[in-house]
Amino acid sequence: LPPDNTAPLSGNAVRFFGSSYSSAIIGAFAPVTLTAAGHYVKVSMDVRFTATGADSRNAMIMGLFNSGGTYLTGNVLGTTGVANGDVGYKLTKNVNTGTSDMKVSDETATSGGSFSIFNGTVLQTSSTALTTNDLVPHHLTMRIELAPNLNDLLITGTFDTFTGAALTVSGANVLTKTFDEVMIMSNMWFSAQVPPNIDNVLVTAVIPEPASLVLLARGGAMMV
Repeated sequence: LPPDNTAPLSGNAVRFFGSSYSSAIIGAFAPVTLTAAGHYVKVSMDVRFTATGADSRNAMIMGLFNSGGTYLTGNVLGTTGVANGDVGYKLTKNVNTGTSDMKVSDETATSGGSFSIFNGTVLQTSSTALTTNDLVPHHLTMRIELAPNLNDLLITGTFDTFTGAALTVSGANVLTKTFDEVMIMSNMWFSAQVPPNIDNVLVTAVIPEPASLVLLARGGAMMV
């Protein structure tokens, strides 16, 4: 937990070290179920690399999942099978500024573990033309919203000033509308590993009501 007071980061941050490609930090929160048009849940975080030169394939990853009621309660590194039933969606932002440097993927129940960087199906790619490892703080957000037809999901990824086109996941392909887990990862398994500092991880759900908007903050479990 290195100190980093480069605003908006403050106090101590989370940092993945070395070949930490198979490691993820998982936080649990009260279940959020999207039931009406406009309901959404989103995860956001601030990231800052403390050195330049990371391999362009390295990336920051975060996601929202449904645990199926089986929360992870401790360090399960190297334990097989404990996260095979978790399903959800994740956002990846590569270090480079080339094409397809940000992508949205889904994670189905898999024997390889839901939180592995090697699993999941890429649903959409975007080209942000924005770099990550330039010593400057960056903000990453993924938002999942229930569509007006109450069947589809609209997923949007944002990196700083860039917002990708909304991805529509059709009803038949929706993995879950309930979320109770947040995941952050640092894909540093390629050469020239430069681990970033991560801070202000926040999960927020907004539930529209007839006369007002009720903001339900589901943060805290992963605030660093």
